[in-house]
Formats: sequence, C-alpha cells, structure tokens
Amino acid sequence: MLYQQPDVNISMPSLSRLAFFGFILIICACGGDSSRLDKNNNAPSVQTCDARKYKQSTGIALNKLNLASAHPLITDLEFLPGRNDVFYVTQQTGEISRIEANGSTYSSELLFDLREFYDVYYSPEGPGSCHECGLYDLAFHPDFESNGYIYLSFTEGGHDDQALHSHVSRFVLENDGQSVLLTADARPLREEIYSQQQPSWIHNNGKLRFGPDGYLYIGFGDGGVSQHAQDPSNVFGSILRLTAEGQPAPDNAVPQGLAEIFAYGFRNPWSWSFDKLTGDLWLGDVGWTRIEEINRVVNGGNYGWPCFEGLRENEVCSATEKLISPLINYHHVEGRSVTGGYVYRGQALGDLYGFYIFGDFVSGTLWSLDTEALTSADYRQIASTNLQISAFAEDHDGELFVLDYFTGDIYQLAEPQIESETETLPRTLSRTGCVNMADPTQPMDGVLAYEINESFWSDNAEKTRFMAIPEGEKIDIQNDGDFAFPAGTILIKNFFLDEKFIETRLLLKQADSGWSGYSYKWNAEQTEAFLLDTWLDEELAQQTWHYPASGECKACHTAAAGFALGLEVAQLNRERILNDGRQVNQLHLFSELELFSSDISVWMNTALVSSSDDSEDLDARARSYLHSNCAQCHRPGGTTQASLDFRYDTHLPQSNACGALPLHGNLELAAPFIVDPGFADNSILLQRISRRDEGQMPPLASQLIDIHAVQLIADWINSLEYCEAIVGPIEFSYALKNIDSSQYLLANNGQLTLLDTRDSPTANSEALWKLEAAVEKYYRITNIASPNSHLHTEQPGIHFGRAPVYWLSAMWEFVPDDELWLIRNRWRHDQFIGVVNGEVVLGAALENREAYLWDFEPVP
Repeated sequence: MLYQQPDVNISMPSLSRLAFFGFILIICACGGDSSRLDKNNNAPSVQTCDARKYKQSTGIALNKLNLASAHPLITDLEFLPGRNDVFYVTQQTGEISRIEANGSTYSSELLFDLREFYDVYYSPEGPGSCHECGLYDLAFHPDFESNGYIYLSFTEGGHDDQALHSHVSRFVLENDGQSVLLTADARPLREEIYSQQQPSWIHNNGKLRFGPDGYLYIGFGDGGVSQHAQDPSNVFGSILRLTAEGQPAPDNAVPQGLAEIFAYGFRNPWSWSFDKLTGDLWLGDVGWTRIEEINRVVNGGNYGWPCFEGLRENEVCSATEKLISPLINYHHVEGRSVTGGYVYRGQALGDLYGFYIFGDFVSGTLWSLDTEALTSADYRQIASTNLQISAFAEDHDGELFVLDYFTGDIYQLAEPQIESETETLPRTLSRTGCVNMADPTQPMDGVLAYEINESFWSDNAEKTRFMAIPEGEKIDIQNDGDFAFPAGTILIKNFFLDEKFIETRLLLKQADSGWSGYSYKWNAEQTEAFLLDTWLDEELAQQTWHYPASGECKACHTAAAGFALGLEVAQLNRERILNDGRQVNQLHLFSELELFSSDISVWMNTALVSSSDDSEDLDARARSYLHSNCAQCHRPGGTTQASLDFRYDTHLPQSNACGALPLHGNLELAAPFIVDPGFADNSILLQRISRRDEGQMPPLASQLIDIHAVQLIADWINSLEYCEAIVGPIEFSYALKNIDSSQYLLANNGQLTLLDTRDSPTANSEALWKLEAAVEKYYRITNIASPNSHLHTEQPGIHFGRAPVYWLSAMWEFVPDDELWLIRNRWRHDQFIGVVNGEVVLGAALENREAYLWDFEPVP
C-alpha cells in the first residue's frame, strides 16, 4: 500500500490512537496494494463518500434557465411590461440584452452597449480599478407601452483623469422593445433625468424603480463617506423620489433635506423592491464590519447609518430617538453583504406567500421573513447556494428569480423535487460514508489524502486533508490554476489541538446547490463526531475554539477563489515521500492516478512555498502567506470593497496595497498606508493581522493572533525599500516650487500661501509635502505639519483641510512637462494648481502655462 507522510509532527504515543492523522492511506481500495498504481493506473474510488447521496441544503429549488448565453457581471433583470416571455438583463460592463423564451430555451440578443456611446467604465482589478462603476439597473416607465421609455442607472468616468458621475437617463425603445431609438447621428436618444458627481468609486448608484404612486425611486449609497448619510442636504445614503421628468416628488417629507430625498441614513442600499400587494418598500442595506440589515422604508425616515450598524450603535450621533431601526439584522457569521429581495406574491411557492425573500452576495444564502410576524423566529434559511446573489427579479405573476453575478446565470425559485434515493446528511460522522463506521478516526477505503504548501491559519490547530471524487469523474484545471470539481465531490478536513480531534469539516459539492460546508464536533472520548446546526464557541486546550456556521464557510470559500481553497496547482505542487521510501511530486502522482482532465505538465513551474521555511526567500514566504490567508477574498471578483489583490503571482505594485491608503479606517495610526515600505508599524496590513477585534484579519473564525505571521509580514514590509511615485521615491518629502513666481507652496494655519525662495523650505515643515498613493496615477498631497489635512478642490477653488480618503477632489495627477509638472485634479479634470497674481488658484492652465508648472524638490 501507498501511504503519505504526516501533515504535522506527532509524538510517538499518539500514533496508535491517531492513525488517521499520522500515516494516512491514500490508495486503499478493497484488496489494493502498491502495484495498483503501476498496473491499472486508476484513481482510488469510494462510492460511499459521495455528496450525491444526500439531500441538497435547500427548502426551495433553483431551476436554472436554459439561456443561449450567460451574462457575467449581471446586475438586473426586468420583464417587458405585459409579457413574462421577454425580459432584459443589464451587465455591469455596460451591455443590455433582450432575452426571449422559446419553449424551454431562451434566445439572447444585445440591445445596445453603453460603452459604444458613453464613457461607461468598469475595471475589477489592478491600479485604477473601479469595481463598483458601470451599469446598475433598468426600469420601465408605467406607460411604456405607449411611450417606450426606459430608465437606466449607470456611471460615467472613474478612470484616468475623469471624475466619476452617476446618471439616471431616459431612452426610448421601439419595435416592441427590440431596438433603441437613435438620433440622426446614429446615437441612442438620451435624456438626462438626474446626475450626481461622486466623491469616490464605491457605494454609488443602486436600483431604480417606479413605485405604485407613479414616481421614480432611485437608490444612492453613501459615496464611501459615511457621514454623508446623516446629511440630507446631499443625496448620498438615500432613496430619492422623482417625477418621470426628474423633478422632486411634491410630498417628500425629509425635514431640512433636499426636495428629492424620500428617506436617508443608508450605507449602500443596493437592492430593494415594492410589495406587489401592499406597495411597501423593502430594502436590504449592506453593512460594514459586522451586521447586515432589512428595512421597510417610509417617507421621511432616517435609517441610522453611520450612527447604527443594524441594531448596534456604531457612532455617537445626535437625535438618535428619530432613527428607525431595521426590522431584522443578521451578523457576519451568516453572510457579509445583503441583497434585498421581494415579498413573494406568486403561486409556485404556496407556503412562502407573503414572505420577504432575500439573500447574501457573499454566502449565497437565501432566507425568508414572515412579513406579518417580523420576528427573528420567523426569519429562516431556505437555501444554501454557491451563487453571488447580485439581485432578485419578479415577473408579472409574482414569481421570483435570482441572479448569479459571477457567472451571469439566472435561476427561478420553485418547489423542491423530493428525491426518494437521497437521504439527510447524517448527524454522526461515522455514518457519512467518508470514514470507517467502526472507528471514525480512520478513513474509508478510497478516500484520497493531500498536502498543501501553505496552510491557512486556524488558531494553532493542526490539520489533515482528504478528498473523495465520484468514480469516473475528473478534476478540471482552470486558467488560473484553480481546480473545478465534479458534482458529488466531498472534501474533508480534520482539526487537532493537543493531538486530539476537535472538529471535522465536510465540504460537499452538489448538482444544484453547489458547495456547502458542515461541521462535526468530536466528543471527548474520540469515538464520534456530531453534526452542528449552528456556530459554537467552546473552551478547548486553554483557548476558545470557534466552530463555524454553514453560512460562514461561504465567506472564505469564495467563487472568485474557486470555492475549494487549497486545491489548486500552486498549493499541491510539492514533493512527498511515500511509505516505500519513494519521493514523488504530488501533482505527478495525481496525474498518474488520472485525476485530471488535462495535462498537468504545463503547470509545474507554479508553486507556493511554506511561510515557515526559513530557507526560502522572504518575499516568496510572505506572498505565499498572503495568498493562502487573504487572497480568497482580496482578489479580482472577491467579496471585499477594497480592490486589493494578494494573489501570489500579482506583482506588488499592481496589488493596490503598496503605498495605498486604507479603506476602513486608520486603526489609530496617524497617516498609514496598507503597506508602507520599510515601516511595518505604519502599515495597516500588519495592524490587521496583529489584532483580534473588529479590525482583525482574517475577519472571522480566528480568535488567536498568528505570532509567526506577524513577524514574517513585519520583516517583509521592513525589507521593502519604497513604492515609487512618478516624481520620485514616495517616502521622501517634497518642496513644491512654482516656476512662474519662484515661490514654494505653503500651508499656513490651514490657508494656502506662498514661501519666498529666499527662505529655505527644508527649515519649515509647512512648506514640505508628502505624496500618498491613492489609485492608479493619482496621489493625495499632505502637508508635513498637518498630516491629517490634504489639498482638495471645492467650489470655487482649491482648499487645504481634512478630506475623506475616497474624495476624488483630493486626488491629483502629476502631468510631466519636460522636467517640470502640472498638478491636475481628478474630480475637476480640466483644473490645475497654479499661482496667479500672488495667489494659489485652481485654473485651466490654457494661458500663461508657466504659472501652473511646478518643480518637486525632494527632501529625503
């Protein structure tokens, strides 16, 4: 027989008890021996450990529509008025498609692409990313059948030197909605209904719909600046209500607010809907670090952000007695980004009539809420999916659909089909078919063990890992090296503290519901493990051990990372010593077992290293740690708002971390970067992994700090020399000398003035400036004497003071002009900093160009 080496070191007395943990059988079919690999070259098989045996974790069925083509990055679906066989979908990239049913299949035709006519931009990764920009939603005018009006919510700009603007624009469809009306110059006829310049590239537009009162409702996030939401003199963090022509509805009731605001105090009201029967407005508001919430919105209401996050007080605010609490909220053990749904008014799901159905973008969980009772007891999970739920849709009969953002697939909610052959997942591990029933510490014959190069931190627990793949099925290797497993696969992970089993987790891939995670808790006698129904914290081995709820698994096992973490080329590409003394490459071994559907040889140069192996390069060790512990979320298509990319093969300058400003607070540091080269103590990345509170990373399932990782990341950051700014090393200070006036820019008591060149700027900290990398080619300009204040523009000119991190008006581009520079504002992209008549101004630099030219004199 072939055996693998243990994944961890165990003292000899423990080996007899922990054979499953020590010498693990990797090929153990009935009557099998080491010759099996040589003679038959077949993969091990275990028919008892098969996810297809068990009922899928759902109280409803999700019937996938048979579309002619998928629509990835899908943001909305809206049915053509009067017809259930024709609907339109929007994609964040800017496409709008018309889809028509033809029996059981659906044809798809591009209606038009906004990018062909307007500056609609979406970029999910790298410097200059704008992952919340693009096309959001489509709504039909109540009288569409007579006027052909549709309304679109989208952004323009947000890249290069363009400010980001949110738009609600009206277009006209003709030919029964099959084409868009064009002007004489072959462009879509567009009427601007509402527009707003954004202070940042997150929490921008949202849904728009005509309400039962005939008015147009529009959702706006807080623009990345939380205090906006409590200021009704701006549109951010609010629901607007307008006439069809864009004027404020006459009876909006927000006191001392803009006339167009219907309700406010939201963080990011991405998805909401009207109850078809009652007309009530139901809304899911995306939370911050802990809590997601569901609200029923009324005219004039203030819903509390940022004073409250859910029912939890977040900041001290005045007049909190006027705030409206959410109907329910759920914590991040169940999901991390709520997607509002609909009150069900259809016929197919009879038991759910009158229930509000909603979901979570990260966990893929679907819930129902009794709209009559409105208590937590009537809030229950009805499905666990692998979908990134970006939106729900409702047809004219009240039937509901759910949209998968990542793939662009569309599913209709239906009654589940009861399969007589399937059974409920057993309550005890011994009956799952994956372990020996007589001794659950032993694997079932045919279960395949595997090792990885860099393990995820699990609060000092040691782990062993196994997989069971249905007989005859293969693993597909994706373009990024991740593995795609067939339905029926079960992944098994055992956790040990003090050489004792404490938990076994199963990750099941099923045909309809995808991947679902389950935790089994071991008894003290080490004879059995029992299925947990929810999360649990328990004192074990002088520490608190967290058993995760099923929904928590989806927070880390993300679609962007391929769900099955650790099972990828870079992790499995390693040497192993078998029990007969042979040393083999694990990928080659699995290839010989015919596990893969394609040739593995092209991947053999891709591998992580162990972060604990001091013989390996420091940069490789740190990047491997970040890949294993952070990149499942921090990558393109990941589930965070920060556009970081911590994948191992992402070049550091493209990770949006080096010299970049933090998104979620400074963690009590004066002026930190996410990664501040040479200064680990000023780096948010190190701060995050060094704490266990609301600001910790990883954000869940860990209660102990990884001391080894803290030292590793500190050493790595301190070893970095600099992040290069366009004008020179970013760690330097600079004196900004105006060429025309021969004077230096000076911040004097909060006012921008000038310092004569006869005075030395190096002796005056008010004349020295730091350049903080913002995004792409843009920087924030901070005064040395006032590190919390920045250059920014407001009407009508240039100012110096506090500016939130996402204000585009506080971002500047340095445009080269021979060996000098123009300093251009990102928000007002035609405006430059200059000196005119002895005053610092913001102007167009069209005349007297020298007045707008600057020299950056470095001060190390």
